[in-house]
Amino acid sequence: MEIVAMLVLVGAVGAIILTPLFRRPGVMSLAGTAEAHGQADRKVEAMLADLEFDHATGKLADDDYAALRSRVETAATAPAAPAAVAADEGIDPLEAEIRAARRARRFCTGCGTALPKAARFCPACGTPVEGRV
Repeated sequence: MEIVAMLVLVGAVGAIILTPLFRRPGVMSLAGTAEAHGQADRKVEAMLADLEFDHATGKLADDDYAALRSRVETAATAPAAPAAVAADEGIDPLEAEIRAARRARRFCTGCGTALPKAARFCPACGTPVEGRV
């Protein structure tokens, strides 16, 4: 009896492990598209929860929190915006996002570390930020 139970358990675990290997990639049903939308909603909720946690623990300043929260909410409601901007400029959408992020960030002149918005000194090397002393 123990051997039969053990064989059933091993078979069930093997089926669970091997099931993803036999699924055909690229086949998505209507339930799969709804599931993809649900995953996107969960990702946005997770990002907002992370932002709230970082703000509550003091890792994010109030103005940074508000800016990031509005950026996440805007991206969630209009996901095609970066692609439209990139199409107008004739640039890859990913490259357009990278350029926009680089324009929005400041870097230390001493060591090149990214600086928080309200920083007066570099958190890595202590160099005074230009125009902020």
